[in-house]
Amino acid sequence: MGRNKEPDAGPGSVPGARDVEVAGGSGRPELRSRGQLLRSSAQPEPPPSGDHLPITTGLPMREECWDRLPPTVADRMVDLAGEQIEWWARGPSTRPPRGLVRSVDDRPSAVLIGSTGACFAEPRINSRHQQVYTIDGYVLDPHSHRRTEVIYRPTETKVAPVQTGVQVPTLRERPVPGLDPAAMELLSNLPVRAQKLLTTPFSVEHPVQHRQWHYEGAANRFDVFAVVLIGAEHLTLAHGSRVVPVGHTEQASHWSLVCRRAKVVGQIHE
Repeated sequence: MGRNKEPDAGPGSVPGARDVEVAGGSGRPELRSRGQLLRSSAQPEPPPSGDHLPITTGLPMREECWDRLPPTVADRMVDLAGEQIEWWARGPSTRPPRGLVRSVDDRPSAVLIGSTGACFAEPRINSRHQQVYTIDGYVLDPHSHRRTEVIYRPTETKVAPVQTGVQVPTLRERPVPGLDPAAMELLSNLPVRAQKLLTTPFSVEHPVQHRQWHYEGAANRFDVFAVVLIGAEHLTLAHGSRVVPVGHTEQASHWSLVCRRAKVVGQIHE
C-alpha cells in the first residue's frame, strides 16, 4: 500500500488511508494516535453506575475477524474512512464447530471510523442467493474533528452499591432521543463527563440514528472499548480502555478514554 502524505485532519488525527501500516500483510489498519489532547477537569464527579459489562469468552478477537473480511470490502472501507481513528470487527456470538463450512451468519461485520467517513460493513445474501457485503457510510467533514481526553480515577476506594439499570442522573434527567434502553445502559457505565460529551449534540430535532459499541478483554480489564453515536449532523465516539483495580467494584473502574466529535455531511449505501 502506498504512503502518500495526507494533510492532518485536525487535532489528534492518526495515519490516513494512504498512510496505513499493514500488520503482517493482513491489510488490517494499525492505529497510532498523535497530537495534543485536552484533559478533562480534575474536579470530582458522580460515579458511573458500574453495571456489569458482560464478556463472552472463547470468541475471535477483532484482528482475527478483520482478517476474514473480503479484501475488496476492507479496501473500500479504508478508502472511505480516510485517516483512521478507530476500528473493530466481530463475528457471531459462537464459533462454528471444527471442520464445518462457515455460513453467512459466520461472516464478520466490521466498523472503521476515520477523518472522512464512518463505515459499517455487514454480511448479506442478495436476491440471487449470493453472499455479499453491504457498506453503510457517514461522510464526515475532516476539518470538524474535536477530541478531549477523559481520565477517570475514583477518589474513593469503596463505593456504595447501586441498583441495576440506568442510574446516572444525566441520562435519567435528559433522555437521549434515538437511544434504546440497551444503549442507555451501556453509556451509564462510562464516566459522566464521557456521557455528556457523547450525547450533547443530539436532540429531538436531531436524534441518534445509528449506534454501535465494541469491547474485548477480561472481566477486570478492557484493552479495547469503543462506542459510537451518529445522527444527521454529528458523530460522537468514545474509545480507550477500562481497568477494575484489585479489590474494587466495577463502579470504581478506572477509565482512559478519548471522546471525539465530528460533523456529518452526507451518507452512502453500497
